Amino acid sequence: YGCYIGFKTFIDYGLKMPHPTGIVIGESAKIGKNCTIFQQVTLGGARIGDGKQEKNPKVGDNVVIFAGAKLIGDITIGSNVVIAAGAVVTKNIPDGVVVGGNPAKIIETIENFEKKYIKYNMGCKFLSHDQKLDFLKKQPEELFIKVVGVMSFKDK
Repeated sequence: YGCYIGFKTFIDYGLKMPHPTGIVIGESAKIGKNCTIFQQVTLGGARIGDGKQEKNPKVGDNVVIFAGAKLIGDITIGSNVVIAAGAVVTKNIPDGVVVGGNPAKIIETIENFEKKYIKYNMGCKFLSHDQKLDFLKKQPEELFIKVVGVMSFKDK
């Protein structure tokens, strides 16, 4: 699979790697519960030797890191965060946000993100089943469910 995970890496339960190719997780990285990491993601140090000095990223619980994202240096990613494909994260990220870009910036909160995109993908990770049903009951006339994979960014 071409996946490297450092021997000192701490990974809590529930890690998912749907496409485990080209993933590099540095020696001292820490990954929280129920995270998802897609292909070509790097969690590594900013300099040679950062792994030995425990300067690799620390990722909170329920974080989704999409394809090609790079998390570099001694940074902390909060819980309930979505990191967009291709993002380059070099600074700490608070809980409950969506980040993207190079350098990565906060795009919006998870709550706003899921309300906006739930009609395209009922598999949103952070909303409870009851919250999804409430949404459907309130907006039946404009509901349009389009299956496009994990969290579509395309508006109708």
